[in-house]
Amino acid sequence: LHRGVMATPVVVAAGGSVGDGRGEGSTAAAVAKLSHCCCGSLAVLTVHGCHGVDDDALMSLAEACPQLQQLRVFPDSWREVGDVSDAALSALLRRAPRLRSLSLGSRARLLAADLGLAAVLPAPRMRSLSLFAPLDDGACTLLASWRCLRHLWLGPHKLMQSGVAAESSISDEGLLLLAENCSLLLDLTVASL
Repeated sequence: LHRGVMATPVVVAAGGSVGDGRGEGSTAAAVAKLSHCCCGSLAVLTVHGCHGVDDDALMSLAEACPQLQQLRVFPDSWREVGDVSDAALSALLRRAPRLRSLSLGSRARLLAADLGLAAVLPAPRMRSLSLFAPLDDGACTLLASWRCLRHLWLGPHKLMQSGVAAESSISDEGLLLLAENCSLLLDLTVASL
């Protein structure tokens, strides 16, 4: 655990530095506990090797850290990926209005257009988004309205990520939607089968 020397607190943790005490990486519970020690002023949180992040952990972060500008929670490819829902993602975006960069993994399908998520998401302001989760063209449809995006990663971090790669199915039509609507996009990575 490290607090940066910036005016705004920064926390960076690597697998084994927070978590279960056995050096097996960071758990969702550790992320939730970590969020409460930051007194609401935390701007950047990066946790590598974090596994099992779920709605409760994300909601704890959203409530405790409303000043977040960057949140990166990376699971290792061999560890359990958590289950984050669209509802928790939407709540995070509403409760952390300064968030401009988000990297998050989930086994659950995220940004499904048929869930009506577009109606509950706040105005898109995200500059960098990495979703290591099962995604399809519904996600592309929704993200096409996020015109501020400059960096976008869609799909699992590694195609072998258990349970995620097989369910990612972004087609050429989905990519075309992003290309036509996200004119500021500089970097696009799509990991889909």
